[in-house]
Amino acid sequence: MLRTTKISFITPGWRRVAPVVGLFAALAFPAVSEAATYVVTTTADSGAGSLRTAISNANASAGADTIAFAPSGQGVITLASALPVITDSLAIEGVFGAVTIDGANSYRGFVISGPINVTLSNLVIRNVRAVGSNGGEGMPYGGGGGG
Repeated sequence: MLRTTKISFITPGWRRVAPVVGLFAALAFPAVSEAATYVVTTTADSGAGSLRTAISNANASAGADTIAFAPSGQGVITLASALPVITDSLAIEGVFGAVTIDGANSYRGFVISGPINVTLSNLVIRNVRAVGSNGGEGMPYGGGGGG
């Protein structure tokens, strides 16, 4: 939080200094992005309150975010297409035994891109396709779907 002090006098050069002081304050104290929580409120594949929309919103929000599930968003979410690629740190927190992501034997589940932290907890993920490359290229561990 930036603390301000009221100045009781104004010198002729003050108008030239004020923008520089404001710029310095903006550079010295950058805005802190706070983590956001997005709540899934529907089991629909897309639209307001969907998991798909929550992932897109989290990707657009800087910083580590969380996706949680309201009771109305619990159940089976059957994908009609692949979910958006996760490009920012994210925690998707399901409710034990109450949230299932179903790929309908046609679509990939979660794809993570970049050096980010992603936590999936208390989710059932079924009937998804594994599509990938050699995985972990240049890394001591492998992964991916092999092609």
